[in-house]
Order: sequence, then structure tokens, then C-alpha cells
Amino acid sequence: MSEINVKNGSFLINGKAEIIHAAEFHYFRIPVTEWKSRLQLLKDTGFNTLATYIPWLWHESSEGHFDFNGSTHPMRNLESFLDLATEMGLLIIARPGPYIMAETINEGIPQWVFEQYPEVSVIDQAGHHQPYLSYHHPQAARLIKAWFQAVFTVLAPRQITQGGKIIIVQLDNEIGMIAWVRNMIDLNPDNLERFCDYLKDKGLDVSSSKVVSALSKPSGSEYLKIFKSYSHYYREVIRLYTQRLWTCAKENGMDVLPVINIHGFGDQGRSFPIGLSQLLSAIQIDGMLCATDVYPIHIGEDNFHQLLLVNEMTKALQNKSQALFSIEFEAGGNTDFSGAQSSMTDLHTRLCLSSGMKGINHYLFMDGENFPEISPNKRHDWGHPVRKDGTFRSHYYRYPKLTRMMNAYGQALVLSQPIYETSIGFLIDDYMTEYSCELIKNENEVLRHFRNAIQFDGMARFLSIAHLNFNAIEVRLQELDPKKMPHIWMMIHDRCPKKVQEKLVEYVKKGGILILMGHIPVKDENDKPCMILKDALSIHSIEKPKEDKLDAFGYTDVPVGLIQSVKGDFDEVFAFTKLKEVVGFKKIIQKGFVLFMGAAVSTNCLDDLDIYQKVSELAGLKSSFESFEWIDVRSLKGPLGSLLCLNNYSDDPWMDSLSHKGKTLMGGRPFELPARSGLICPIDLKLNKDLLIKYATVELTQVDEDENRIVLQFSKEGYVKIESNVYQVDENYVVELNQKDLHLKGTTLHLIKKG
Repeated sequence: MSEINVKNGSFLINGKAEIIHAAEFHYFRIPVTEWKSRLQLLKDTGFNTLATYIPWLWHESSEGHFDFNGSTHPMRNLESFLDLATEMGLLIIARPGPYIMAETINEGIPQWVFEQYPEVSVIDQAGHHQPYLSYHHPQAARLIKAWFQAVFTVLAPRQITQGGKIIIVQLDNEIGMIAWVRNMIDLNPDNLERFCDYLKDKGLDVSSSKVVSALSKPSGSEYLKIFKSYSHYYREVIRLYTQRLWTCAKENGMDVLPVINIHGFGDQGRSFPIGLSQLLSAIQIDGMLCATDVYPIHIGEDNFHQLLLVNEMTKALQNKSQALFSIEFEAGGNTDFSGAQSSMTDLHTRLCLSSGMKGINHYLFMDGENFPEISPNKRHDWGHPVRKDGTFRSHYYRYPKLTRMMNAYGQALVLSQPIYETSIGFLIDDYMTEYSCELIKNENEVLRHFRNAIQFDGMARFLSIAHLNFNAIEVRLQELDPKKMPHIWMMIHDRCPKKVQEKLVEYVKKGGILILMGHIPVKDENDKPCMILKDALSIHSIEKPKEDKLDAFGYTDVPVGLIQSVKGDFDEVFAFTKLKEVVGFKKIIQKGFVLFMGAAVSTNCLDDLDIYQKVSELAGLKSSFESFEWIDVRSLKGPLGSLLCLNNYSDDPWMDSLSHKGKTLMGGRPFELPARSGLICPIDLKLNKDLLIKYATVELTQVDEDENRIVLQFSKEGYVKIESNVYQVDENYVVELNQKDLHLKGTTLHLIKKG
């Protein structure tokens, strides 16, 4: 029996690690006569997996009347579509909802649901019924169960475990997203009763009318406590809803991997952790996969660090065995006259491969048209690689090249993982800001500013540009071991849980180096006084935050936000206000030390970066990669060798040599990258037991092997060095042959067996 599972950060299909490289194709938007040619296009492009939504509103047009075989319309023939993909050898990710969003009416829920059962609707703070399901309403649960019972008669026998090709089933879609983006609290009587019971269990026995007032327009501390409690409660709602969907799916035959997707990629990705926060309890269900929805629109030196931090924060919270996975990886946005970057999807894919991503679904890959039952808008054209008539947009042509490279590196890429040099610490509850009201509007705005300016555009940007590859650590949930994570960079503010403050102090005492930026915490998560960290840092007094400018490391009048000056006993001081009040200091605590900066220091210019650099040097950190002209570079390492990943986000070409920890790479040979392009180069790569690529300054794109010969295809002319006791170079394919390396003549290297 075939199977799929996850282990050590990889997907395993029948025991072999694989990268899930998928493209999304909506069969309900493309004529049946074109299904086969479009699926063949996916295969020809190099994808190994098909992903598709399965819209509830399309297949159950009225209650109890299901069509999965095309009896009412040929484009409802889900059975035929899945069977065709299976025959063509594509793995399948099925996304049956109940919600799918995807620009459909009611986000994919049939209209008859709300017409026949209005009691299942969310009721918002204004008392209006909204066309969204109250997740745990018994009638909604019954209707969802009936949908799953029907759709899994199609899906269950087509799973890989049953001889089919379905490897993953997504449960619902972007759970909790609508509530966040609409600032919509569910006052449906069923949900209200559940929330009152939750409050009672927490020691707060209040009437439902008081709860409605607190959630609709809170005034006063008691009402605000109820309002804030709703975010904690709703995370439990999402967890139970996810668990119920999975249980229902399993009862109807599902036995492949479940996944839920994480929404929230707004504000250049800086709001994404809000979605992580909402889904945290569901993500932590044993055996549950999570996957990101990522829509950067563009990629450049201004935002690549944000994409890296999104990946690392996701890895910090997902189940430890699972592979990093993006189930909606933007492929569109390039409408015919948009002027968008055709290079974006290629560079973004390469960036994510360099951070260890092992599952990518390019969403959406093909334009199409909607039927009125699906959307009032006939045109579904969001600038995808393939137009509705089957012609290609310019960014399509990068995909075959990308997949050739991925296939050429094969298991070396699949089994490799990033090498980290430092860590960014965070508290996911600092992103519990999806609901807002007048009482906490300013508080949330300050927190958002700190998250953006310090965590994303301060620390993550500096570390990325400085070639200090970082992972992320949720400091409340994860062990803090100075031997495994000698440095932790962390945004902090006036509220921090008591246990976290204790944990951070203990980490430093054991030898950890803690770099904190923001404000010293003086309260715990319940707003009770808590000054454990303040006392450990020997701070006597804290001044009220103010707008000012900073002097640090020889730079004067540095514009920063919300400066907090302190008085205390410090071992070194490195940042001041104009009045010489202390803002930045070093404090030794037993075996380790803390570097603190009491301001939101973003990185808007080279001077700002240098301030971070000076802090980094105080922490004993040094950039691992060096080049004369900057390039984005990081390395992957695995049992078959290493891969050097370079991205040039500039509009200008780049050529330079690289050194790593003081050692020149590739024998000093230069790398060349055209404008807005990437390169993945092998180092000590074992192609087989008899052949080692010591290095190449160009990208491997294809490997062909027969009994007596191996042919290596590369992306362009360049330098390659190999080692083998079995193979020798066919000299007709090189310009120069010496003991140092080979200068390719063209892009092909032929190796023939000796003798």
C-alpha cells in the first residue's frame, strides 16, 4: 500500500523524501475539452502535483442534490477530472472546503444554506446577519457533515493509500480570516452561549446581555477584559472546528495528510503572524500540517527579509516533523498591462527553497471563467501564467527552467536544510490583535509599530542583509538553550508574561546573549505588575516613552520612534538621548549578557544598518559571507552535499567572488548573475557514489546518465571542478582543463568512464 507522511522536515512518499511541487488548476473554470491539455501542460512544465479547490456551492446546487459525475453539467464531473490527473501521473492536493474563498459567492458556501437555515449565520456587533457560518452551530455542523459524506465518496477511493494519487486534503480555508479582516465578532446565540460558558470556566460569570455590550462597544476595564478574552476563546473555537472537520473526514475514509492554511499576508507580510496566532491551537493538533498563503506581489531588497521571517516564524510553530509548505504561493498578479515583475515568482521560489521549503503550490496557475452559480463576475483573470485561452504570460517561461534545476539537484535539494547562525525570538501572543475597539486602538497601533519597525524591518532586515541567517523561536513555547541558540534577538514591550521574563533571565544566566529592542516590560500578560527582567537588568527607573532622536555609536540625531530612557547600573552604555539619558546598554548577568536598546530602530539607510552592525559586533556576531558588491546568499546542507543559493534582486547585473568565514569559495572564480535572477550552485555535491562536483559557478539544470557516460547540463558557461576515480572529462567540451577546475565550452559537460 502506498503512503505519504512527514519526517525530519520532509515529505515522504512511499518512504522517499520528495518536494511537493504543485500548480493550482480549477476544473470548474476551464472547459472539459481542455482539461487534458492543461494537465499535460503542468507535467511539461515540470510540476509533480495538481491542486484544486472543490466548491461546495458548485456540486450541491440544492440540499441533498449532489453532482460529481457531470450529470447536470460536464464541468461538475469531479470524478473524471481526478481520474484524468491520476492517469497522467500527477499527485493531487484536494481542497474541498467547506470554505474555499477563491472569489466565489459566499466564499464557496451554497446560497441555499443561508436561505433555508438563517440561524447558522454569524451575527455581527451591529446585530446584522452575515453570510458566514457560525462554526459550531449544530445545523451548520450537520450541513458540513453531509457535504463531507458526499464529497469523500469521490475523494476517499482516490487517495494514494487506496491506489490513487490524492496525497493531501485541505480542511476548510483560511479559518478565522473573515472575522479578522472584517473585525467581526460572532454574536450568534449559539456562539454567545459557548463564550459565556468559557468565561464562567475562567471565573467570570456574566450575563449574555453584558457580554454582547462588551463585545459590541466595550467601555471600562471589566468590559475590556471580556473583549480581550474573546480572542483567546476564538482560538479554541478554531481548534475544535478544525478537529471536528478532520474527525468527520476520517469517518468518511480520509487517511492521507490533513492541512490547514494560514492567512494574513498583508502589510508586505508583516501582518501574517496574526493568522499564525489565530490558528496556533489548530496548528498544534497532533498530525496536523499547516501551510502558508503568501502574496508578496513583488520581491526586492525592500521585502525579501519579510518573506524569510514569515517562513521562520511558521517553522517555529508548526508540528516539528513537518516540512515547510506554502499551499498558496502567489503565481498571479501579472495582468497583461500591470507592469508587475515577471521575475517575482522565480526569485520567490528560490528564496523559499533556500529557507528549506519542501512543498509549494503555485496559486493560481491558470485563468478561467466563472459560471453565474460560482460568481457574478464571468472573468476570472488575475494575471496567472496561463491565460484562459491557453497562451502564456511572460512569467510562465521561468517555470520550466526552475523545475529543471530542482529536478537536476534531486535528492540533494530535497534532503538539504538551511544553516543558521543566530535566532529571532518572538511571542506569538504579541500578534493577538485581530479584533480592535476604541479602548485598545492606540495600544494595538504601538504594538504594530514595534513589530514592524523592530522585528521585521529592523532585526530581520539587518540579519538578512548582513548574511547572518536566522531561525525564529517562540520563546514561550520553545526551550532556550544557549548551546543551541547562543544569540537571541527579540522585540519586547511593556507587557511580557512572568514565565517568559523568568525564562529569558535564566537563558542569559546560563551563557546566552540576549539582544532586546523596544520597552522594558513592567506588566505580565494579565496587566499585573511584573518586573523580573527590569530587576535582573539593575534598572532603577524607567522614563515615560517620548518622541526624540538618538545618538549611538558615533551617529547623532538618529530618527527613531518611542524612545524609552532608563537609569540603572550597567556595564556599558552605547545609546543616549540628546540630554544624555541612557537608551542603549549592556548588562552582564552571570555567564551571559543583555544588550538593550529602548527604541523602535528601523533600518531605512546604511547608517541604521551600521547601528545594528555595531550591536551585532558587541554580541560577537560576524557575517558568514563576504563580497565586494552585496548579494543575497545563504547555504543549504544535507547528506549529499551543499548548495549555495544566490539571488540578485537588483535591476543591474552582479559579478563578484564570495568568501565564507574568511575562505574564498570556488577557487576565487567569480559568479555572474543577470539583473533579477537567481543561482543555486553545488559544493561537494555527490551525484553518485563515483562522482563528486567539488563546485560550480553555474547552476546544474540536467543530469543524463547511461552505462558509460554522464552528461551534465548547466545554466551557462562557467567553471566546474569534479572529482572521480571512475569518470574522466571528454576534453571536447571544455575550453581549459587543469587540476584546478574546468572552463566549460558551452553549457554541457560530458564525463566518460576511464579505460
